[in-house]
Amino acid sequence: MESCIVLMSTYNGESYLKEQIDSILAQADVDVSLIVRDDNSSDRTVDILQRYEKYPRFKWYVGENLGCAKSFMELLYNAPKSDFYAFSDQDDIWYPNKLSRAISWLQQRDASIPILYCGNQNCVDKDGNHMYQRLYEKDEQRLCLKTLIFDNPFSGCTMVFNYQLYQKIIHLPKDNTIILKRMHDILVIYVAVIYGEVLFDIEPMMDYRRHENNLTDASVDQRIGVFEKGVRKKFFNKVKKLFMAERYGIRRESAQTVLTLFADDLTLDDEKMVRTLAEYRNGWRQMLVLLNDRDLLRHCDNCRLITYFKVFIGWL
Repeated sequence: MESCIVLMSTYNGESYLKEQIDSILAQADVDVSLIVRDDNSSDRTVDILQRYEKYPRFKWYVGENLGCAKSFMELLYNAPKSDFYAFSDQDDIWYPNKLSRAISWLQQRDASIPILYCGNQNCVDKDGNHMYQRLYEKDEQRLCLKTLIFDNPFSGCTMVFNYQLYQKIIHLPKDNTIILKRMHDILVIYVAVIYGEVLFDIEPMMDYRRHENNLTDASVDQRIGVFEKGVRKKFFNKVKKLFMAERYGIRRESAQTVLTLFADDLTLDDEKMVRTLAEYRNGWRQMLVLLNDRDLLRHCDNCRLITYFKVFIGWL
């Protein structure tokens, strides 16, 4: 039976943590182990983790507060050897065959190259009531660096990957911009797209809980009112989200980091594309190159006018 290490970072997750852990330890047809790093919670999260110490497949520890992305990467850098690895949030519910299905997909590919499995999610509210399916078949077209440099729609909590991809990731610098300003799953999918293969499974294998305390974009949506009723209010709140201060320049900085880490391994087309985005603020000529690259800008997950405006003000 194949082994899979699940890595979970917790922070003030007392409300739903037990359901998440139970669903991981109940995974079928896989030798699963769960390693939890608590990011210095101030609620009862640690008390809940202590109750699972009797399980031989469960390990946990408390670290300094690093934030979500760096906490996950510390887990990954320190993880022992396994056939496969997976990330988990602290507030979802996994279906019993989530890992075994992912591993079955991965085993059908060339095991000598880095391979990443990404799944779909059934979004539920805080009480577990179904809301919507998060991704659709057309989203598979977004599995290219040209799209992912702008936005990654594939959640880390669905990702399962092989040892070859793990080896590629842990040899990267720990202080790169993608980890510091974006998320761990973006770095993982970049490495998989550049060096190996990414698989997308349209069938949801988990309930993805959306609530005001999410550590991902759901909390941003809740904070600025994207879920509020009224078309006009929802529109202006979505525009507000596009220009949040913490998003300033992160696409350009991500492109610069991709060039620094992977320039020698990019295809000629990808290298040209990433350099266009990385250097567009170096002068008007470089900006015009980006503005004229309609094929690149159409991958940005905004309307075209907003994208052009963000280029002009240096926001991308």
